[in-house]
Amino acid sequence: MNGFVKLDPNIWKSELFNDFIVLKLWLYLICNASYVERDVLFNGSLHHLEKGQLMVGRKSLAEIVSAKEGKVYNSLKLLEKMGYITIKSNNKFSLITVINKNVSEDKVKSYDNKITTKRQQNNNRTTTEKQQNDTNIDSIDSIDRTDSIERVNKRTPRGRFGNVYLSDEEYEALKGEYYECDELIDNLSLKMQSTGKSYASHYATILKWAKEDGVKPRNERSFDPDEFFELAVKASMCK
Repeated sequence: MNGFVKLDPNIWKSELFNDFIVLKLWLYLICNASYVERDVLFNGSLHHLEKGQLMVGRKSLAEIVSAKEGKVYNSLKLLEKMGYITIKSNNKFSLITVINKNVSEDKVKSYDNKITTKRQQNNNRTTTEKQQNDTNIDSIDSIDRTDSIERVNKRTPRGRFGNVYLSDEEYEALKGEYYECDELIDNLSLKMQSTGKSYASHYATILKWAKEDGVKPRNERSFDPDEFFELAVKASMCK
């Protein structure tokens, strides 16, 4: 299929970027969805496609994105839940409709829209008591919104060379998933410092490398190294 699609340069800030397989699936779907109404031959039968639709099989999708069928199924359901696609399935194939959604509509913008709606509703109140309550609510909303934006944008330099930027939430998530959290961060820091390369998302890069290198998450380990070390220290103290 010839042509091109437009991608928002802020795609790396969207929720799609948190999962590599989800991102690969979504990119495949938008690149292969029909751009006009047409009839296609699929599995020996003729089917009509509307603009933005395509027909796929879970097994073929799994091969395309190099993932297990269960992962593909869960990722498609997640895309549907987030409002990027709709799915109609039978026992032979799935008819997917890609929804024209701006990926830069992140949680902060959604939060701002909710605040704007609340303020518009509050402005319709007429009594003095209600107007005073509106002022208090607006003040609280302003504080909450500022805090939300700061939490999204704030990144702390980490790693051996201080060139890996992670938010506190991202660091805690890595720490909770991998025992080797700091080592993984140092690996990225060393790679960037020695090669001069840069990455759109340091958090996503660390997760990708950990998976490729076969680093097992905590929940897949047969024992807890921290707990083992603590027991070893207690045992040595008892001697």
